[in-house]
Amino acid sequence: MALFEKKREPTQEPAHEESPVDIIREMKSQNYSNNQIVEYLQKQGLKSEEIFDAMNQVETGPAAGPMPAPAPFMPPGGPPLMAMPPQMTGSITKEQVEEIAESIVDEMIEKFQKDFKKIVDWKESTESKLAALEQKFEDMSKNFDSLHAGVLGKIEEYDKGLTDVGTEIRALEKVFSKILPTLTENVSELSRITEKLKTSKK
Repeated sequence: MALFEKKREPTQEPAHEESPVDIIREMKSQNYSNNQIVEYLQKQGLKSEEIFDAMNQVETGPAAGPMPAPAPFMPPGGPPLMAMPPQMTGSITKEQVEEIAESIVDEMIEKFQKDFKKIVDWKESTESKLAALEQKFEDMSKNFDSLHAGVLGKIEEYDKGLTDVGTEIRALEKVFSKILPTLTENVSELSRITEKLKTSKK
C-alpha cells in the first residue's frame, strides 16, 4: 500500500529558488514517488494544503511548453538517487489522495495532542487550586469551631459566676432579715437611753 512503502527523500532543497510547482515537476521528472515529494516539501515548511494545491496544478494544469530534461537531483555528499519507475500522469490518483490525507491527519493529530496537553495542564492546575482552597476552608472551619467553643466556655463561666453571686446575695438577704429586727430594736433602745441621759442632765 502507498502509505507503507519505503520512503526515500532528498536531504535539501534545490540550489536555486523554485516554486513548489517547479520543485514537484523537477522531482517527478526524476521519477520520485508522490510520498517522497510530499515528505520533502513538508520538511521545507510547506503545509499539506499548499502541497496538495501544487500537486494538483502539476497534474491538471497545462504545461508551459516542452520541458528540457533536468539534471539528476543529487543530495549533497552522495551520488544521484536512483530513478523510480514512471508514474501515471493526469488527474489526482488514489495514492496521492492517501498520501495527502495521511499528512493532513498527522498534522491534525499533532495539533490535537498539543491542545489536549494544554487542557490536561489546565485541569491539573485547577485541581491543585481547588485542593488549596478546600484546605483553607477546612482550616477556617476548624478555627471557627475552636473560637466558638472558647466563647461558649467563657459564657458558661460568666453564667456560673453570676449564679454564685446571686446565691451569695440571697444568703446575705437571709442573714440581714434575721439580724435586722434585733438591730432595729437595739438602735431604738439606744435612742431611748440617750434621751434619758439628756433629760437627767437638765
